[in-house]
Amino acid sequence: MRRINRTILHESYFVNCIGVIYVFAFIFSFYIVKPITSSIFIAIFIIPLLFSSLSFSKAFIGEFKRTYVFYLFCFQFLLIILSCLFAIFHGSYDFSYSETLFAQFIHSVFGLLIVSFLRYKYGVNTLMISKYIIYAYLVQSVVQLIASSVPSFAEFVWYFNGAEDMSERFNGVRGLALSSSTGWNLALSYGVVFILFTSLYLLKNICLKSFILWLLLFVGTFFAGRTGLVGAVVGLVYFFICNRDKCLKKIFVILSALLILFLLCVMILYFFPLYAMYIQDDVLPFAFEPLYNYLDGNGFTSSSTDTLGDMWSRAKFTLNEFLLGTGYFFTPSGGYVNQIDAGVVRNLYYWGILGYVFLIFYQFYIISPIWKKNINKTFCLFLLVFMCLAEYKAVTFGLNKQVFSILFLLGYFNFVDTSNLSVVDKHV
Repeated sequence: MRRINRTILHESYFVNCIGVIYVFAFIFSFYIVKPITSSIFIAIFIIPLLFSSLSFSKAFIGEFKRTYVFYLFCFQFLLIILSCLFAIFHGSYDFSYSETLFAQFIHSVFGLLIVSFLRYKYGVNTLMISKYIIYAYLVQSVVQLIASSVPSFAEFVWYFNGAEDMSERFNGVRGLALSSSTGWNLALSYGVVFILFTSLYLLKNICLKSFILWLLLFVGTFFAGRTGLVGAVVGLVYFFICNRDKCLKKIFVILSALLILFLLCVMILYFFPLYAMYIQDDVLPFAFEPLYNYLDGNGFTSSSTDTLGDMWSRAKFTLNEFLLGTGYFFTPSGGYVNQIDAGVVRNLYYWGILGYVFLIFYQFYIISPIWKKNINKTFCLFLLVFMCLAEYKAVTFGLNKQVFSILFLLGYFNFVDTSNLSVVDKHV
């Protein structure tokens, strides 16, 4: 019996490791050798199985017949065609939007191959994939912490994220993630993961371990961007509203986690004074710029919020532009239209409210299998609140690669697991 248990335990660890590796490679899609990314690289290892296993080949082909997958690809094709038509109609011939959507379609095909393999080979389900997503971001946080303290490791990471120039930007705070995008995409996706973490852990089993893992995600966000911290705040609001544990227990666990964080800071300050100075002088001022400005008497603002406010004050549309856009996602010189990169404004400038509504429907469709589960409706509501806040700042709906990757994984497995349950119910 002990041997069997050890074997099962060993297999579960192995499956979890494989799952986290595949999910990490798919979501972060870091460069192996340009233009080959980790999502392409990991899919290459699966392709031989398509030719060697007839059952897997049939299973993968069958994935395209699933209604969720089929209509997802239909949405993508329609968006690609529609975006091309808008560019042609306006005579801008700016196909950058279409190129982004086409790249997402290719990424979706690789993602479908990966999820098919994980289901076929290891029986991965919704709960497992949700944990793998969170584990992937915990690993990413560790990667950033190590890279921020070990220069040789940072150089190694820069090679794979293709962002060597980031070492001189933001005082070396950003650009430390093992990801093809280490700025807006990473910060935004961290925010989504905070809300997922709340749903999966904090609402179900509030304990010290959960908050320690939450703190690790929180620290990882310091090196990504403040948008991730907005997601953390939305996740905490979600927690305090929906968690049914007594208030005293919540406060006790939070205070315990903060005490551990304080002790950890003291240890870093004592044993690693140079690293502590780097955190104090570079990382914290970047991550908490609004708070630093407030304490200095300059209001609860940051350079990014000031820029955002200025951009929105310059956002003006004619009736035709509001309805049909201008056909420009980028100007001919490669900049933003009217130097505005707010997501709402950029979409309206490109294809007006008509195209924008279709994009919003596409975003809702991606998460529709999650919404259909009653226990996930609240999660979806808080997720949409966060994404709307993010869309106010920069392009979020539909186009963000890392957020799409996370929601595609959750949407696909929720759809499959629900479909399987329906089949079982019919037979019963």
